[in-house]
Amino acid sequence: MTSRSALALVSVAASLLVACGGSVALPVPSSDASVDVTASDVPVTDRGTVDAPPTDAPTADAPITDAPPADVPADAPLPMDVIVPSDIASRQRVRFLFNQAPGGDGGTAWVVTAGWQCGGLAIDGIALGLPFQCLCECPNPGGPALTEAHAVPLASATPYAVEWDARSLVVYTVPYDCSTHGWPGAGIQQERHAVGQPVAAGHYVAHFVVLGALPSGCVANPDGTATCPMHFGGPGFPFGGSYGLCPGGTTLDVPFDLPAAGDVTVPVTVR
Repeated sequence: MTSRSALALVSVAASLLVACGGSVALPVPSSDASVDVTASDVPVTDRGTVDAPPTDAPTADAPITDAPPADVPADAPLPMDVIVPSDIASRQRVRFLFNQAPGGDGGTAWVVTAGWQCGGLAIDGIALGLPFQCLCECPNPGGPALTEAHAVPLASATPYAVEWDARSLVVYTVPYDCSTHGWPGAGIQQERHAVGQPVAAGHYVAHFVVLGALPSGCVANPDGTATCPMHFGGPGFPFGGSYGLCPGGTTLDVPFDLPAAGDVTVPVTVR
């Protein structure tokens, strides 16, 4: 039987099968082979009309990955809406003026000014920093610890000022695709960002950390500042934790009132 006769028989069989409600795929010469790619098969955000498969399409036996198309940069925004709040400039300043109490022994006291995963200032109901966040994979960051401090001047000396811009952080999240950053199995995480916005007038309580002596390893500088080493690892693994005061020392609570307008000066006495 010739190939033309065989093809004719197949066509007849196909016609009978279709008439009965079935379907059949007719053989075609290999030189005319094509692939029908539907929109659901295209791993791109723009699902337009596709006439042929991409040249770098995987074979039938190749594993399917969640990697983006080759023409999409790794840092391209994901096709989803992200509402970014406005960053609003400060309208007021609150200055906390530190001095030691009169009649003290003259020893050096320190106020914490900065830290690793923590801060030297906390205010009730106000967000002043973002906690540590691990998106795809990261080493143990260790626990929070102070990194900077400043000597508290004597009662008769010029006070040391700690300033707050009367703003609170407003936190929002942005999708972070780990597969485009070397971690294909970690999925899409939510990366936290923040902007500052002025707080409302009212009564607030600020908190500071005061030290009678610097921790071991810290170095006191001639200008009244002190720096302390930062150590990664160790105890504490504060993923998803909160940002607050640095540990150690004594917490000093300072109540104050913030008016609707105008700057504020708050004396702080360290005993």
